[in-house]
Amino acid sequence: MRKNIFTIAIIAIIFVFSSCDKEAEKSSTMTEEVGKIEVAYQEGTIKIETDFIPGDKKIEKEADNEYKKDIHSTLQKTISKKTTYLATGQALVGVIADGSCGQYSTFDVYMDCEDTRNTSSKSGWIGSSSVSSNVTLKFCMVYAGYFDFVTGTDYALLELSSNSVSYGKSRIIRYIDNEDNGNTNSLKVNGAVQPQDKWYGQSCFGLNTRLAFVYLPSEDATGYPTFPSLGISYGVFGRFGNNQGWIYSDDQDGNNANVCSTYRFNKNTGDFIFTDNVPYVNNILEAGLNTKLFMSKVY
Repeated sequence: MRKNIFTIAIIAIIFVFSSCDKEAEKSSTMTEEVGKIEVAYQEGTIKIETDFIPGDKKIEKEADNEYKKDIHSTLQKTISKKTTYLATGQALVGVIADGSCGQYSTFDVYMDCEDTRNTSSKSGWIGSSSVSSNVTLKFCMVYAGYFDFVTGTDYALLELSSNSVSYGKSRIIRYIDNEDNGNTNSLKVNGAVQPQDKWYGQSCFGLNTRLAFVYLPSEDATGYPTFPSLGISYGVFGRFGNNQGWIYSDDQDGNNANVCSTYRFNKNTGDFIFTDNVPYVNNILEAGLNTKLFMSKVY
C-alpha cells in the first residue's frame, strides 16, 4: 500500500511542474495528493492582483524539502529528452537589454508574481527590464564566445543554448515558483509569443520559470580581459561599476517550491561540484521564498 501511495505522489510531482515537462500532463488528477495545483490564465477570467500595504500580514509557506528535491531531480532528468532552441551548435547567452538590441534578437521573459499582497520591487539600473506587480526581464541574444572571465568581477549571463557553458565556466540554476492561480507567464522572442514548456539550454519557461545562468566568478579569472563591446548598450547579472541595481520578485506564497543550485567548475578535476539549496550566489542573486537578481550596466 505504501509503495502505491509513494508512486502516486511521484507522478503528482511530475505533473505539478509540467510547465517544463509536457509529458507529465497526463497526471493532472494526481496533483491533489501533494496539495499543489497550478492553473494557467483563461481568456475572459477576472484576475485580481493586490499590492502589499504596510500593516498587512504576509504569509509565505515553503514546500517540503523532499518535495523540492524530487522536483529538481525530475526536471534534470527531462532535459535530455527536450529539443532546445538553436540546437545547431551556436552557443547563445542573454545579456540584459538597455534600449535597442540592434542586430541581435530580443528575448523577453514575463513572470506572473504572487497575486496577493505583492511585494515585487526594483532599485537602480535594471536596463529595459521592468517591475509592476509582476516582472519582465528583457534580454538581447548574443554569442556566448564573446565573454570571458573578468578579474575582480563576479558576473553571470542567461543560458540560452545547450552549449552556452563552455569548458571552465560554471552554472547557476534558479527555479522560480510563479503564481499558481491564473498564471499569465509568457516568453517572446523577437516580439513573437513562444509556446510554453520550451527549453533554451537548461533554461525553461512555462507556468514556472527556470533561469539557468552561465556563471563567471572572479576567483576563476586567469587573465585581464574586459567586457566585449557589442555595438549596443547592455548589462549583465552582477554588482559592479557605477550603474547597478536589482529586481525583487515576490514568488508564489503557498507551497513555494523555489530552489537554487550551483555547478561550480573544478579546475583540478575538470568536473562540476554540485551544491543544492543555495541561499544566495555572491553578487549575482539572493534565493529563498522570493528572488532578488542583481544587475549592472556594462556599456
